[in-house]
Amino acid sequence: MAQPEENAARGLLASQFLYCQSTSSAQTTDKSQDKWKIFKQQYEIFEKIVELDKQDTSYQCAMFLNAVDPKGLAIYNEFDLT
Repeated sequence: MAQPEENAARGLLASQFLYCQSTSSAQTTDKSQDKWKIFKQQYEIFEKIVELDKQDTSYQCAMFLNAVDPKGLAIYNEFDLT
């Protein structure tokens, strides 16, 4: 089993990769539904790589919010979660 520091480093690298992928694919003319399917598949792969299911939910949420583009984060910020 990987050490917490190793998981954090892998998570950071993977999330940076996902962010680059999501921003570069945002410039294409694909349909939004197709973009979402690809992003979801990439994120599920990312979750496995960094063993995200072994982290607490606030960590999982932070990793996801780090991976989505600024529009996704803006949508999340509109939610009333209190």
